Amino acid sequence: MGVFHSPKGDMGLVIFSYPTPQIAMQKEPDFRGIPGGNLVKRTGPLLAVVLAPPDPDAAERLLAQVKYQALVTLDEWVPSHRDNIGNLVINAFILIGILLGFSIVSGVAYGGLRAFRQRGNRGEEADALTTLHLER
Repeated sequence: MGVFHSPKGDMGLVIFSYPTPQIAMQKEPDFRGIPGGNLVKRTGPLLAVVLAPPDPDAAERLLAQVKYQALVTLDEWVPSHRDNIGNLVINAFILIGILLGFSIVSGVAYGGLRAFRQRGNRGEEADALTTLHLER
């Protein structure tokens, strides 16, 4: 609801929105039947009513500005770069290469660290295996 000012007085405009244009079409005669000289306009599912206008010409100009414009969009699937199975396979091989490279670097670093620690201990090895000489 809104109040609009004109030189002859204020006009109240009410816009009703119905779910379908058919329902708005059914309700339009009900609003035209209200006493008091109301002006009614239906556009799509909208019903615009000017309540007891003091200036019918200004009310008609006000109702002419009420418009319903439907915008219908089609929801369709658009393939993108991410939906390509070939890219998935390529990225899987890239991940395998990264993990393989990390494993090799980690293995070389661990082996080098063990060799460095063994070089420092000339005597008994730090990781010496305890053996039990059990014989029958």
